[in-house]
Amino acid sequence: MATKILIADDSEKLLSALRIQLEAYGFEVRTCTDSYSALAQAQQFRPDVMVLDIRMPAGDGFSVRERMSKLPEVRDIPIIFVTGERSSDLELKAAQMGARGVIHKPISLSSLLQAIRAATTGATCGVNED
Repeated sequence: MATKILIADDSEKLLSALRIQLEAYGFEVRTCTDSYSALAQAQQFRPDVMVLDIRMPAGDGFSVRERMSKLPEVRDIPIIFVTGERSSDLELKAAQMGARGVIHKPISLSSLLQAIRAATTGATCGVNED
């Protein structure tokens, strides 16, 4: 069975590119463009890992993670945060929220694949400096 990935980002162009690339590697991918959809999709799709943009409309990746932590059916889904910002405060907050990694935009496919592998095996990939 394919690893299921849910990606939430407000850039539809990025979502389309990541979906195509990850599906080529055999992943089952769903995407959404805001935090409310991310939470609803997580509950419905039950992904093996979520890739959440930190800054999105209608809330951010951190608020999605916070809401997920209160829902038993999705609280243990590994999270990889994505951001265009380079801030040690953001990275610290991501780590405190249990993130399996932080990837900086522009996203390197190899870094994302590494983070997904780490998240699905229970490892922590840390911060990507690409």
